[in-house]
Amino acid sequence: MAVIAIGQDSWTVTVKISKASPANDTCQIRRREFNMAKMKASELFGVLIRFAGFLIFIYGLYEIWGGLENSVENLLPGNQGDNGEQVSVIAYFAFGIPSLLAGAVIFFGADLIAGLAYRNSKS
Repeated sequence: MAVIAIGQDSWTVTVKISKASPANDTCQIRRREFNMAKMKASELFGVLIRFAGFLIFIYGLYEIWGGLENSVENLLPGNQGDNGEQVSVIAYFAFGIPSLLAGAVIFFGADLIAGLAYRNSKS
């Protein structure tokens, strides 16, 4: 069986070859029907909002991980030098925690945000 795609149409070609009886060889060609559900604009907007919330959440995790890593490095005795050389751990958490919370709110509140953007005009 082979599938041939031409533009948006797709065709299925089935060839059956019998070694015992060549008279029973068949070839069928039929158009394949796709049952693709089209997304509405509001649903696609909700998916994009969730994706943006997910990226913001991942950025928050990255910042918090950097803050934890830097705080552990600052505790080690080999890194106890001048205070000017140490990066502030507070900056990592100051950006990480709010972005983590904002990403979670945006991700889980995507339906509400999409509902605000695409209101039904029922009067």
